[in-house]
Amino acid sequence: MEEPSQTDPPPEQAVFLEEGGAAAAAAAWARLVLDDNNLGAAWTLMDRPLRLALVQSWLLNAYTGPLRDKDTLAGVIEEGGHPLWAKFAAWRMQRWHAETFAFLLPDWGVVSIPEAAAPDIEFVRLTSATGGRAFEAGQPLTVQTLTMRFDGQRWLLGGIGRTLAVPGWPPSEQTLPSTNT
Repeated sequence: MEEPSQTDPPPEQAVFLEEGGAAAAAAAWARLVLDDNNLGAAWTLMDRPLRLALVQSWLLNAYTGPLRDKDTLAGVIEEGGHPLWAKFAAWRMQRWHAETFAFLLPDWGVVSIPEAAAPDIEFVRLTSATGGRAFEAGQPLTVQTLTMRFDGQRWLLGGIGRTLAVPGWPPSEQTLPSTNT
């Protein structure tokens, strides 16, 4: 039997990082948003409640046009292909790049081991990898947690932080506890 090398992750982390896992899905989403600036492609890697809550947030905070039937408008923009999509996407990406994820740019990495909030929900953490991807033991890291939700077929981004998005007027978040002790 082959011994693991010192660069191999521990078994529990290796499972976490495998293709199709929560960390791989989070990394794919982050690559599209942080590296490629492509919300359209990342949109399919997010669950519907998060997508709808993000659109609702934009309609309440930045949209200056008429809001006669806000539920219908939010739903149509969330589905994609609406003429307002480009304005929404530009606003969302600017906020994420300038605020939420600014400390991760230009280089980021996944720095997690499994942490479940429920059987279908896992937390994945991203941190800045500027200057390399090796960190000293005990080194404090600033991280951004992504909440990943398994929809029965694949892992999708369900929230930013230790939360799940809750659509509404205004949209809100459900804070999730950790099952780790």
